[in-house]
Amino acid sequence: MKKPTSIAHGTLDSHFPKAKVEETEAILNAKTEKGKGEHEVVWYEGARHGFAVRRSQTDLVENERGMAAEAQAIAWFTKCFAAAK
Repeated sequence: MKKPTSIAHGTLDSHFPKAKVEETEAILNAKTEKGKGEHEVVWYEGARHGFAVRRSQTDLVENERGMAAEAQAIAWFTKCFAAAK
């Protein structure tokens, strides 16, 4: 990946297992260290697949994680697109 990449990952994601995310994170970190783009992986303990886009109205903890992922995305886009202003 050459473009800035930010991943919000739930530790209980059944579609993208933790081991694969750890592998992806290591690859992205190596690229960042070599100056080949900027990348981040933010882990959300106990969050399931889709937590950032399908917030639960009944599970307040999952809802908080979704709101945190939204804040992460806004901060990422603000940082990455600041030069485009």
